Amino acid sequence: PAVLSRLQQRNLTPVDDRTLAKHLATIARKENLFPDNPITKQDIIQAVMTANGSVRNAISNLETLASRGKLPTIYVDSIIQKILTANPIEVYGVIDEMSRESQDFTKNAELLYKRFSLLFQARMGVNVSNNQIKEDASKMNLSYINLALELIGDTIMAMSRKNVDNLILFQILLFKLSTLYKKDVNK
Repeated sequence: PAVLSRLQQRNLTPVDDRTLAKHLATIARKENLFPDNPITKQDIIQAVMTANGSVRNAISNLETLASRGKLPTIYVDSIIQKILTANPIEVYGVIDEMSRESQDFTKNAELLYKRFSLLFQARMGVNVSNNQIKEDASKMNLSYINLALELIGDTIMAMSRKNVDNLILFQILLFKLSTLYKKDVNK
């Protein structure tokens, strides 16, 4: 991640997942963040995987877990995995679950854009600390990732105009992403 000031920019090396996980577990224990319902190993893994090597993001994820009990980015992981099945119907199952839980579709579209940006970087040979991103990127070709970024960006812009329900825009986006991936796989 980059640290910007008025005079200089520093690019910090991403922290590996194992180190971040140990750090979060220590913070959770010392701060007694989960007195009634202890944090699980899966919660820590989720917080680390969505931090993309950033200590600040990992701690922010831990705070979100403590206050809300769940990270919104869990859906991004599910969406990516469902897209990789090349079955648009499975993607709609995730959308239904998100709708039942009153998820913010704009926020999830933004998180999806960030994830595809990381997939693009991984595909271009940039070292990303998250092994799942590396694995997912290896299953997608660069032209698909570029098109996905364009579609997600267009959807976020449409959501900001608020002319159409964001749920509908999100459904259209995921339908396009999953059918395009299916076409790409079947070439």
